Amino acid sequence: MTTMVRFAVFCFAICSNLFLIGCGDGGGSSDSAGVSGSKAKLIAMNGDLFSLASGELIRIDMVDPASPSVTDRYYIGSDAQTLTTDGELLFVGGESSVSNYRYSQALGFEFISSQQRRVRGRDPVITDGDYAYSTFITQDWGTEDAPDGIADLYVYEILENSALQEIGIYPDLGYLHGLTLWNKNLLVCDYYDGILHFDVTDPNRVELLNTLSYAPCEDILHLGNGHIVTVGKQGIFQLMPIEENKLALISLYK
Repeated sequence: MTTMVRFAVFCFAICSNLFLIGCGDGGGSSDSAGVSGSKAKLIAMNGDLFSLASGELIRIDMVDPASPSVTDRYYIGSDAQTLTTDGELLFVGGESSVSNYRYSQALGFEFISSQQRRVRGRDPVITDGDYAYSTFITQDWGTEDAPDGIADLYVYEILENSALQEIGIYPDLGYLHGLTLWNKNLLVCDYYDGILHFDVTDPNRVELLNTLSYAPCEDILHLGNGHIVTVGKQGIFQLMPIEENKLALISLYK
């Protein structure tokens, strides 16, 4: 068994055991059995397991968990860093682009589209099947106490042919990392300043509602029904909705 496959099996075991924080299907689904974080490199979709390894998008057959095998490979390049899914398509976040693909056992991987960023990207991407959102950095230096990181938010529409089309850029929002969707709410992690809470009722006009400064984070998961979990330098936060678009902290683990 290759090192790559051993790693995938190890991650699969972790996902199976850590059901709460989710490595299941769906980037924005609220009724799945857990969702993958926007910085994930290993995800499940329609009973298949997918991962990124050595610049390739791969499918891993887990019919026999004791003897997994890589059945399909698609070379993307070293730019590919994160994976998410809307349940039908695979979305890949990279430092210079966001791209999407479909997979079938008959045809294997099929490239659909790619949107290039203007500068180096952060790499997370999340989607609800109609629109996709991604963060990218424009400046990334400084110190822990005096960060100079600046990042922008990109918004893409998913067209009828499943291709991505950029429809909006929101610049200089902070030191952004992972992101997730909850109904018409987009929650974006700022590593230092907390969670940026956007209203995406109209994805063509994204509106910042507020910043949850008590929960700085690196990645964020929507586990369903507004139940949010984040991870970052100050620990793991759990949040639940108290109103239609407002969240309250229910626990913190350090």
